Amino acid sequence: MTRRIVLAIVAAAIVIAAYPSARPALERAWFVYTLWTEPPPAHLPSPIAHVSARAIANSWGAPRSGGAADIRASTFSRRRTRPC
Repeated sequence: MTRRIVLAIVAAAIVIAAYPSARPALERAWFVYTLWTEPPPAHLPSPIAHVSARAIANSWGAPRSGGAADIRASTFSRRRTRPC
C-alpha cells in the first residue's frame, strides 16, 4: 500500500516538473485539434486593403518560366499599400 502511495507521489512530481516544458507542445496540439475539428470559415478577408477576393487568383503549382512550378504563397499589390 505504501509503495503505491510513493509511486503516485513520484509520478505526480514528475508530471508537475515536466509541465512547464511540455506546455507549449500541449497548447499547440490543442490548437491544431480545434482547427481540425471546427468547420472552415464561410469567408476569408483579403490581406491587402482595397483588393476584392475575386481579384486574387490561386496559382499554386501553376507552371512558370523555365518549367518550374510556383510553390510559394505570393501577395502582390501597388507600392506602399498597407496590409489590413
